[in-house]
Amino acid sequence: MLYGTANILSATVRPNRLEKNKDRDYHLNYGRYCAYSGTSHPLHRDFMINAFVYWNFYKGNQWILNDDLEGFLTDESGTARNRTKFVENLIEPMIRQYIGNAIRMSFNARAENISPMAKNRRETQLENMKLMTRMAKDMPAFREDIKKRFGVGDTMEETENVFNLSYTDKYTEAINNLIRYVTNENDFDLLKIMLAEHLAVTGLGLLKGYEQNGEQLWSHVDPIFYFFDRGAQRPDLRDASFMGEILFPHPTELFERFQNLSSEERKNLEKFAAENTDTTRTHYGIYGTIKDRIPVYETYWKDTEIQEYGYVRDNYGYEMLTRINDEEGTYKDNDLITPKEENHVKFLGEKKKKRNMVVDVLRYCIFTPGEFVSTGKGQDIVYEFGILPYQETMLLSPSNVEFPYKVHAWEYNNGDIQSPIRDVIDPQRRLNRTNSIAESHANNARGTGTVIDKSALDPQGGEEEVLRNMNLSKPVIIDTQRNGVPNAIGVYGTNLTQQMTPFFEIATQMRMVMQNVTGINEAMTGTGSKKYSLVGVERLQVERGTLLQEPFYNAIQRILLQAYQAMASQGKRIYAESKRRLSIMVGDEGADEIIITKEMLGEDFRVFVKRVESDEEQKAEVNQMLMSLLQLGTIGQKQFAELFGRGLVSDISKALREYQGEKNEIARRQTEQQAKIQDIMQTETEKRELEAKGNAERALSVQLSEAERERQHDIEKQALKDAGKLNQLREKLGKPAQTEERLF
Repeated sequence: MLYGTANILSATVRPNRLEKNKDRDYHLNYGRYCAYSGTSHPLHRDFMINAFVYWNFYKGNQWILNDDLEGFLTDESGTARNRTKFVENLIEPMIRQYIGNAIRMSFNARAENISPMAKNRRETQLENMKLMTRMAKDMPAFREDIKKRFGVGDTMEETENVFNLSYTDKYTEAINNLIRYVTNENDFDLLKIMLAEHLAVTGLGLLKGYEQNGEQLWSHVDPIFYFFDRGAQRPDLRDASFMGEILFPHPTELFERFQNLSSEERKNLEKFAAENTDTTRTHYGIYGTIKDRIPVYETYWKDTEIQEYGYVRDNYGYEMLTRINDEEGTYKDNDLITPKEENHVKFLGEKKKKRNMVVDVLRYCIFTPGEFVSTGKGQDIVYEFGILPYQETMLLSPSNVEFPYKVHAWEYNNGDIQSPIRDVIDPQRRLNRTNSIAESHANNARGTGTVIDKSALDPQGGEEEVLRNMNLSKPVIIDTQRNGVPNAIGVYGTNLTQQMTPFFEIATQMRMVMQNVTGINEAMTGTGSKKYSLVGVERLQVERGTLLQEPFYNAIQRILLQAYQAMASQGKRIYAESKRRLSIMVGDEGADEIIITKEMLGEDFRVFVKRVESDEEQKAEVNQMLMSLLQLGTIGQKQFAELFGRGLVSDISKALREYQGEKNEIARRQTEQQAKIQDIMQTETEKRELEAKGNAERALSVQLSEAERERQHDIEKQALKDAGKLNQLREKLGKPAQTEERLF
């Protein structure tokens, strides 16, 4: 509760959410109701007082409680007991270890498209590739061009394998790049440190997302100035009915942010800032003051509104329930269809295409109470109000809206928030008291000395001779009158060691109690380890401490998960309206372009966050993995060079798929090349066989020609012989001989 809040903000009756005329007065009254209900709750006051105590103990200002100041440092009469305010701050190193571990911790956020259209889009693209495969098979002349252009295989199985290895949903990839862009632009590494510090001290961590100038911005919110519906049951407060914060901007910030302020309102704001040097940021008079600031209440609450819903057909022909005639939407009355499915017909009613639905909306009001600064008529100054733009909703569940605050408590029960250092406050106080008493004893202690009976001194030398001999460590001679030396000489003083030992033991026990409660033991901090400590015992201590600290890091993870989810659902609406091209640097290859289109507004994305090691540790681990994978031959030189020294664990699987796809492509090309070589070899073999056959035929033909000539020659030779014999016979008969020409 703010200083004077209970007196300044009077109790306000909650306006009726069913009112039709939700004008300025409705939003202002509801905003005042939220602010009063949140800041006047007893648990809110307890939280702020506890937070004040925790912060002071964290920074070493630990002597602030009345029990320590009045009951310990003074007696019943108010007289000081001569005790000092000794502080041995063990809370600060505990908080520092929480923060240090959070700094080293990294989170891997990945969005997945849960819209049915994503599956349809994937199946459609696969069918297109299969169609190209059939075309390449049916048209051999264009086969190589089709395979090269569309990346298909020779068979359906090969095409499907290539598709599974290479397919990436373009919408999902754009949203993941958007998450990385918003995270880098808003310096989430710094926000994570601030988040861890406030969560460790107060037990509550907060981030706030909002739109400004077409950008999605994120800032950290101090839990001291945050209020909410204490009836919420969830530790992330998502079931709260309202929440808000108290801001203290400078007047110039208000003038720049809210341009609709009247001249009179600006004058009153400037006058208040100038005259009120001690502004109302003081919490119960114990938190401190800030000058020249204006108190501003920013409130959000879940409201209701009647909206028109009906069924339309999406890009794939499916019936889809969506809002009709919305200013931000794309569907109008002429897009409505008569549903065919039975449950859709039952939802709308017979022969109806649309119906009115009462859905959740998030309304807000930003104002300065008139009790602080008025317009001159005692009225509040209202800066903005209405339905929150770019509300974070899911299309599959349009009636659930999310607050701009991403919250999670370390321990929460029925509105009560506890801190991780709650149970170490009393041991810390006991430790401080013990050390204070021990120091008081040390301050009051006197030195030891020797007591000598004066009557035993030698009258000649007297005291001077005795003291001189004692300083020179010479024997001291005295006359004891036969009473013995022990009766004449004594020692005075106190045994300071014996008096201090019990206090040191109590202090050691208090340190152990604090370590056991928080889980931050000596084994985790690296202190107190002995030379012969068993490794198993120290490991068990580390594991036990880690389990006790796990709720803290789980709370951080939950807050970041809500923030990343808002980037995927609300952020895409913001950047789809801005119509700008974004880019984010990735590695050494340049910038990836991010284009968020309105088509993405019709799809839901679910973000999953996984806690991983720091970037440095991941890179060292990735380098070792890359060396092993390269030796095993499961990753290529190209992927190795791209990831070595700058890749993360999540990049390994992508590189493996890429390399496997390259191997499959190389194997396919090798198979094709071998087939071509075999065809060439077979052709050459057939050619050689044909040549050999032709040569044989020619040789046989030559042989046949030679035989024929020899046979003809023999015939001619025989004919000549026969002709000679015939002439001899004619001569004997007295007839003239015939010439050779006539014979043939």
